[in-house]
Amino acid sequence: MISTSFPQSLTIARLQLHYAIQPIAAVGAALAVPQPDGSQASLYWDAQLQSFVGNLIQAQQAFRVGLDPVKLVLRVLDGQGGTVASVPMTIAVPYPLNLDQFLKLPYIEDSPAWEFINGEAIQKPMPGGKHSRLQLRLATVINASGSRYEAFPELRCTFGGRSIVPDLSVVSSNRIPVDQNGDISSAGIEFAPEWVIEILSPDQSQTKVTRKILHSLRHGSHLGWLIDPEERVVLLYRPNSLPEEWDGDALLPCLPEIDLELTVEQMLAWLKVRGQ
Repeated sequence: MISTSFPQSLTIARLQLHYAIQPIAAVGAALAVPQPDGSQASLYWDAQLQSFVGNLIQAQQAFRVGLDPVKLVLRVLDGQGGTVASVPMTIAVPYPLNLDQFLKLPYIEDSPAWEFINGEAIQKPMPGGKHSRLQLRLATVINASGSRYEAFPELRCTFGGRSIVPDLSVVSSNRIPVDQNGDISSAGIEFAPEWVIEILSPDQSQTKVTRKILHSLRHGSHLGWLIDPEERVVLLYRPNSLPEEWDGDALLPCLPEIDLELTVEQMLAWLKVRGQ
């Protein structure tokens, strides 16, 4: 029996799939052998691959384009159906939502998490190796500093009409919400964390990530870091101040009560692979 609890989520899922299959149709329309009925842009369901698949494209190496509709992964397939390349897709749902409706959606805590920004539900990109290592190491050193603050990776922060999931949220221990058993709440927080840290991935828009930090500062955050591993720079944001650029052996500013002496180069040295 199909539940009627989430009609909005079913509509959004349909819209996601509609937009996700457009590249398959576009490739077929542009490169497949034209058909009188226009079926070169059509696609079919491949039960073995559990994917929607487009028509065979005759090239030096014949290929098809397919889509896994569950994982939203676009795949280039060879003539025998083997995967040559795959790309995870990020779909912004162009459907009017309010914050309460978004928070009731059943999949927003999937990995990567979904965020609600300016009326849109947007899934974060899948983090890569550099992003994951910096996130892990920073959380570790901040939590080992002996301060009253705690760093949380991927903590949902809902405030100011948005619901964001920073790469790291640093929160004072006396503000961490608890449940009736005294355990940390699983629902995230409903205020801006004192310190927001974002790590820029190669396929992310720096403007969109910066706007998340600025939103946090407008609603009570004291500090924001935007780490760009490729440019080897950290952009520092504070309330009512111009952004600051930090690189090299300069000690990075953090919250006053956190005893953390860390330079940009020391932090980026964490990206080195042992034995290399």
